[in-house]
Amino acid sequence: MTVVLVAGLLGSIAFTAVAASAATTTTLYVNSGTITGSGDTSCSTAAYSRIQSAVTAASSGDTVVVCAGSYIPPSGGIDLTQPITVAASGSVTLSGAGPIFTLYNTTSPSTGVTNVTIEGFDFKNVTGSGYNGVITVGGYGAGDVTIQNNTFSNITDEAIGYHGNPGLSGALGTNWKILNNTITNVTGNSTARDGMFLGDLSGSTIAGNSISYTSWAGIILNGEPSATLPAPEHNNVVENNTVSNVPEEGIQIAFGTKDIVSNNNVSNAGNGGTPVSGRNCAICLYNANQTEISVTGNALTDSYQGLGVGQVNSTLTSLGSGITVTGNSFVGDTNAGVVNNATSGTLQAMNNWWGSPLGPTTSAGSGPGRAGALVSTNVNFTPWCRNANCVAQGPQGRPQGPPAGRPRA
Repeated sequence: MTVVLVAGLLGSIAFTAVAASAATTTTLYVNSGTITGSGDTSCSTAAYSRIQSAVTAASSGDTVVVCAGSYIPPSGGIDLTQPITVAASGSVTLSGAGPIFTLYNTTSPSTGVTNVTIEGFDFKNVTGSGYNGVITVGGYGAGDVTIQNNTFSNITDEAIGYHGNPGLSGALGTNWKILNNTITNVTGNSTARDGMFLGDLSGSTIAGNSISYTSWAGIILNGEPSATLPAPEHNNVVENNTVSNVPEEGIQIAFGTKDIVSNNNVSNAGNGGTPVSGRNCAICLYNANQTEISVTGNALTDSYQGLGVGQVNSTLTSLGSGITVTGNSFVGDTNAGVVNNATSGTLQAMNNWWGSPLGPTTSAGSGPGRAGALVSTNVNFTPWCRNANCVAQGPQGRPQGPPAGRPRA
């Protein structure tokens, strides 16, 4: 049974239930003010004053509408243990001790929960102990999860934390959609300082989000390289996000395969603390086993490194196959535009704008342009774009690099 949201958050909310049988779904209403319990057909006739009470009373496939107001969930947060939609109607603020929502399958805790939607809330002034998340998963393999149109501000945990189930089969979360959320002022401790930490996802989309002023990273997409898993995180799309003013990674892809990172705008990332090459970057391809990663159409500016490939605490001996970096803009990155720390393998970074029509500067301090962003060794940057419009055209555009793919003398 699936619940589809078909009308906006403000004002009336309509939902269409699509059922495989004759069973019907129910909409339950929560109102933090005076409740009447006379019908439970709207915010004015709500039967519940607490979100957890409505969630507990709901059945699989039901919708809980939370009416305008401020709510402080109970200690330990609200458990979402079955397929359910929880949506705000009007301005709804959730605060207090995190996590606020925990996705957890009580029947089979090792497999998580599926078909959950959380939409339209303002999570504000949420405190936590770390390594959880304002929205988190207690259990593994959570699938068909949608988190969209929420705002997170002044929080001490990750806004969204899904740490998977390292080393166990079935840990991959499938078909997540994290869309159009705003995350700002994440002040967490040593283990929970990111906008999002998403482990072992597959076939998922992270798009249209705005993340700023965290105390570590913006978006971390992390795979568990254990041989018992069918694959590390894979086949995910990270696109059209804006990440700014984060001291470490803007967007990090770790142990990934067949991921697409496209049309993101990342600025002032990786400039905090003691920078580490390959990790303090606008986009980081981090640790081994990275294959078939496409990085295209991104604007990466004023960061420590625009794009870095590396492995911390050990040497990355070889570059993964099928990694392409095309149609991006590298401007104002203080250490380098692109760095490939692998000891073998050439990173294909063609048709990018390096901030100069004459192309990038090589790590030797010379190069075809001697003016554009710095590139390390083992990077193929020819041809390059000779103006910023080339980037707007993307990888299928007509880059105006040197003729026949050769750098100028």
